[in-house]
Amino acid sequence: MEARGVHLRGLGFVVQHDEGPRLVFRYDKTPDSADGTIFTSMADADFAKLFCAKKSLRDGLVELQLEDALFVSCPTSEVPPADAGDVFWGDDDEAVADECVPERRLKFFDVVWAVTGAAPGARDDAGAAAVSLESLAAAVRDVAAALRHEERRCGYVSAQCALMLAAAPDRTGADAFAAMVDASSLARELRDAFDGAAADRRVRARFNRWVAVCGLSLIHISEPTRQEAISYAVFCLK
Repeated sequence: MEARGVHLRGLGFVVQHDEGPRLVFRYDKTPDSADGTIFTSMADADFAKLFCAKKSLRDGLVELQLEDALFVSCPTSEVPPADAGDVFWGDDDEAVADECVPERRLKFFDVVWAVTGAAPGARDDAGAAAVSLESLAAAVRDVAAALRHEERRCGYVSAQCALMLAAAPDRTGADAFAAMVDASSLARELRDAFDGAAADRRVRARFNRWVAVCGLSLIHISEPTRQEAISYAVFCLK
């Protein structure tokens, strides 16, 4: 049986602090496409509320069909800070500087991938071939796992979210996202991961210069962060 194929439409980043859910950005790779327009037409507040998943759905793969678009994500609950004895995989064993750790961490974050259906062999408006839904699901899980790793290690997602919001307080749409890309390494990493998947069906991203994912059949890094729990993983650094 042939794997189901999809075309990638866009990427959304939803977070939650004490004040409620918020859509930080919505990256529309093909703004002129007639497919999956619900991704761009949905109001920001509605998008944030819809994808701020209930606790029972968090930390697992979620697929939601809306009109002709499918949204795939792996919503993440609040990630507790690392214990003093935790050891993390990386390029060296240097401790994280205290000034790099944000005072307030996110209670929730979710990277939402929007896709549309594709017939076998079909290409999207940009000429990109379809990817299998199963491979995309694996990529979504692994990107979420990498972000959980860095959020636990040093609060990376929380700190980068603050930079994004500060960079574009009065901007919307593409202008806001452009400002966030200039200000935040995480915004650039997520954009590049999506662009790679859309262009040649490969996700290539190195998050916070610490953990990396490569391909649409990605390695799985485990949620526990002690050295013995992650020593098996081979990270593809390119």
